[in-house]
Amino acid sequence: MNGSSNWESLQFGQQKKKSKMMFAQEDDIKMWNFIAENYQMYGPFEIFTRMKEILEFEHAEKSLYYRFRNILAPNLHFTNFDVETKLKIAKKFNLVLNADFIQELNKSWDLIFDAAGCVEEFSWKSLTDSKGRKRISSEDFANGNSKKFKSSFPEMEDYQAPNTSTDASFYQNLQKIISNTIETANRALIEELKSQKTEIVVSSKPTTSNGLKHYLNGLRGLVNHFESSELADITKRIDSLEKNLDDSEKPLPISHIRAMLDFGLKTIGGKYQTEHCLKNNCDKSSKGVTAASLQQARSFKYTVNRSAQ
Repeated sequence: MNGSSNWESLQFGQQKKKSKMMFAQEDDIKMWNFIAENYQMYGPFEIFTRMKEILEFEHAEKSLYYRFRNILAPNLHFTNFDVETKLKIAKKFNLVLNADFIQELNKSWDLIFDAAGCVEEFSWKSLTDSKGRKRISSEDFANGNSKKFKSSFPEMEDYQAPNTSTDASFYQNLQKIISNTIETANRALIEELKSQKTEIVVSSKPTTSNGLKHYLNGLRGLVNHFESSELADITKRIDSLEKNLDDSEKPLPISHIRAMLDFGLKTIGGKYQTEHCLKNNCDKSSKGVTAASLQQARSFKYTVNRSAQ
């Protein structure tokens, strides 16, 4: 009996000791928090020695290190840290980022990778960028092309955004402005354009008139926000249309409205066109409507919910 009892005690003791050496979920959380708070203070190996001492882990430093490298690090993109902290940790410990995470980062960050595919440098993308600067994007690395030159927003290289060229939040604010302006464009007006072939008489279409005025007001606000001399022409177009709207007896040519909508949407987004132009292939000689703009528009979808008939 004593022998059996001792054997059971020995088995229980071994199991208990083994369970202590396993990592629990709270251990992983403590490790992540410690790394996020101290990665700038200690070296990539020293930090695990300090982690063991301060958090009183029973695991060896090597166990903590391999736990981080093999289990935690591949899930860096799932953590709640801000993007910049994630990138700094990846750079500090020479981590290879998740491919989907890299693709998402490329929308707003410039990433440079070393030969092993680890993050070497990173910075916010800006609307203006120095020409000829050599960059290695994630696509270059994946394709084995390390000699490709890349500039951010090449179609806007010559555009100088006033006082915001280095503002990290400018691009996000611009997207919000574009979305708000598009949403305020009157849907009933676009439905009207689909069914009209000649002209719209403003006096008999009060809803259309109000809708167009709302659109023009939104577009004017966008132009004023940019405060750019390059957009002076669109201001003149807005003034001209508003003058026509004030004359209730004067018919408003459908081509004039269509050209204004096309020019306005193309200006504020560079990639939005009216659904009418996409489906009916507007006259390419109209102001603001070009073969290039139509071709560009076909790559995107500007969805318009139908108004009640």
